[in-house]
Amino acid sequence: MSNAPKILVIDDETAILDTLRILLKREGFEVSTAIGGREGLERLPEIRPDVLLSDVRMPGVGGLEILLAAKEMDPTLPVILMTAQASLQTAIRAVNEGAFYYIQKPFANDELVAICRRAAESRQLKVENQALKTEIRRRERSDTVKPIGKSRRFLDVLKLAETVALNSPTAMRHTKKALWGALEAGLTDACKNGAQHLVAMWGHPDQEEGPAAFAEKREANWQPLSTDA
Repeated sequence: MSNAPKILVIDDETAILDTLRILLKREGFEVSTAIGGREGLERLPEIRPDVLLSDVRMPGVGGLEILLAAKEMDPTLPVILMTAQASLQTAIRAVNEGAFYYIQKPFANDELVAICRRAAESRQLKVENQALKTEIRRRERSDTVKPIGKSRRFLDVLKLAETVALNSPTAMRHTKKALWGALEAGLTDACKNGAQHLVAMWGHPDQEEGPAAFAEKREANWQPLSTDA
């Protein structure tokens, strides 16, 4: 299964679609295309992309209509609009409706690729953050998923880690590294056991795994902690 971000490109000019498909595929995206706005609307729920790139001015269904449909389907989906006939009024409306970016044709390839990458990263962080919040809420509702270690030091550190990680997936990665070091040097067997417990849930800090894998790894690796005296 590919981990490449999926991007749907919508334009009424086949030459532009071909150029963007080659460019974005070369840059590591999984690219799907649609000729015109109507086909784009049809393919949107089928593909469910991580990023949507659409022309603004197209016959029948335009880019702003695509933007509204995309946001209705998935409010977290980043939508990039491109146009050769930019107007301040259209740009303002696009931003107000939630467009991730509004770029004018012709554009430099590097500029477009950078924008698409930022959009994909933004999407990933939002998805990971939501997954982490869901898992933490689930843990709070169930006593069976709480560690049974009784070390006050360990429980305080774990609670702090959950609070920080809840606010930001990026913070989770930094917290994981700091928490590992603190527990590894924790002076007690319970703290070392706690470190092993966190690695089972989150992975080693050297592993670039975000909280999207949090729930899956936790279910696969869960083992109760040993109790302290």
